[in-house]
Amino acid sequence: MTSIDDETHEIVGVEKDGVFKIIDNITNTISDMCHPQIFPNIGVNTIDGKSVIVINIYPGANRPYYIKSLGKRQALTSEYRERPDPLMKRPNRIVKKRR
Repeated sequence: MTSIDDETHEIVGVEKDGVFKIIDNITNTISDMCHPQIFPNIGVNTIDGKSVIVINIYPGANRPYYIKSLGKRQALTSEYRERPDPLMKRPNRIVKKRR
């Protein structure tokens, strides 16, 4: 889910006027960065009167998925620095691959 504070888990929400623009940005980023193509299920829920974007990515038949810019080999064997999220104003953070 987006729109939830990482540390406090407080529901922050997103502006209702910008929800569809954010969803488009998320969809485009996933499409541009990942290979093979991932088809996320993205929706909007209202929690405590705030709009929260929910993203579900289900396992597909074309695994492994990886970040295009890292290439398949590097993405499967290393950690990478997540790009800052300009919409959520989050700092960079290290993301380790799951096994």
